[in-house]
Amino acid sequence: DIAVYSAHLPLDAHPRIGNSRLLAGQLGLNVLGGFATVHGVACGVHGKADLPTSDLFARVSAFAEAHGGRAIATETATERRTSRWAICSGAGVSQDTLAEAADYGVDTLIVGEGPHWSAVDAPERNLVIIYAGHYATETLGVVAVGEHVNRVFGIPHTFVASPTGL
Repeated sequence: DIAVYSAHLPLDAHPRIGNSRLLAGQLGLNVLGGFATVHGVACGVHGKADLPTSDLFARVSAFAEAHGGRAIATETATERRTSRWAICSGAGVSQDTLAEAADYGVDTLIVGEGPHWSAVDAPERNLVIIYAGHYATETLGVVAVGEHVNRVFGIPHTFVASPTGL
């Protein structure tokens, strides 16, 4: 008597309960539009801010720790400020997302995880990448879908947390 519902990209891209949009809200960031476009569909979000990057990193760190992980950031100067940010949950770093970040003038990119080369490449692009954990960044949408289904259809739900630390 158990039903399992699983969705990946639709949960990243949803305009209201998508992982990246919800993460932005958790971090106190206002979304201006989509980011990380794949075949015309934005899987992430972007926006503007004016805050010390160290403060944003502290917010992301608290979020990651609450989900059983640990945030890591590429090199950054202590006085650096974030003025344009983008979020792409899960494995959010690719050559395409870095090119799109450059097009938007993003100076801080928040992702779940990325390949090793992205940490080496980031300073050359004048970009700080904050890796918040793949698991942590992709739990928000799952919980939101369960709550939505319960609210709209009266179907009970249970989220079974299984943090990997990754």
